[in-house]
Amino acid sequence: MALFLGCFAVADHAAAQDRGERKASKPKRGKVTLHLDQGPLSFVARQAAEAKGGGIVLMNGIASRMAGPFDFGKDDWDEITDALAEAASCKVSRGKHYNFLYPSDEPAYTTLADFTLGEAVDSKLAARKTTFHFGSDIPLYNALALLGHTLGVTLVADNAVADTLSGEVILADAPLGEVLDALCKSARISRETVAVEGDSGHVFIRSVDNVSKQDLLTNEQGLDAAARERLDAKVNVSLPAPPKDSTRFEAAEGPVTLASALATLSAQLGVTVTADRGLEKLPVNPVVMRDIPVRTAINLLIRQWPVPKFAWTWKDGGIRLVYLRS
Repeated sequence: MALFLGCFAVADHAAAQDRGERKASKPKRGKVTLHLDQGPLSFVARQAAEAKGGGIVLMNGIASRMAGPFDFGKDDWDEITDALAEAASCKVSRGKHYNFLYPSDEPAYTTLADFTLGEAVDSKLAARKTTFHFGSDIPLYNALALLGHTLGVTLVADNAVADTLSGEVILADAPLGEVLDALCKSARISRETVAVEGDSGHVFIRSVDNVSKQDLLTNEQGLDAAARERLDAKVNVSLPAPPKDSTRFEAAEGPVTLASALATLSAQLGVTVTADRGLEKLPVNPVVMRDIPVRTAINLLIRQWPVPKFAWTWKDGGIRLVYLRS
């Protein structure tokens, strides 16, 4: 499935071009088959990927670096990305499905080249393939929501991770595991700062500082059979609201307050959800959860808040989000 989400500064591209000062590089082999005008790296990389079908990922912060103009002939994808990288003072880390560009003049980012979530993501889930194009400076929560909506899976990150901004990500027929790696690299997320949990139906990426428990239900022992059945029922959840057309993805502008999300959350779970006083203003990031138990959905919702101060209880046939008072 093909995914696209992005916003591009076309006006900046036009203003930045200076065709009179630079000549296009000559192709290494053969006659010119692809010409790329000078422009911001993200714009040039997108044009190259569309023309050649290659995968490319740019670290956030380098999209506006100038590159080009270029003339390419029989140059392969590695040679093309090498040329883009050299023009923008970047290094290239090569992978099976994409090449990753990061600054050559900022050594601190070298470790991003080796980032991988690896076996932390369920192998069957990681192998799911998709075609994905995501623009620069867009919060990761929208990227995860878009992927989850399209693949019918649940991809969630806590706020410390989800609020980071992506770089340009262009991938074709790539496994989900590599897509997640690419997104994290583009957002300048260091591997040692995140942990991954999940199963064959969901992935939860959290900051290592987020030490909340996986199961935050406070009264499991008091549940009767009917309550357990309701909490184990599989549901689909889209916040801040389900799309009007279930076949289309609607990117949210940003987080909403918990107070404004409770009604639609209750409707989608089929269970009334309320919250303790004082929790109303907590932020709820856009999220898509697919075919997931009610109890897992609530746990993931709460664990988006990267502090171990919140939990939930089953009370009077409904779910109550509570503040843990030490």
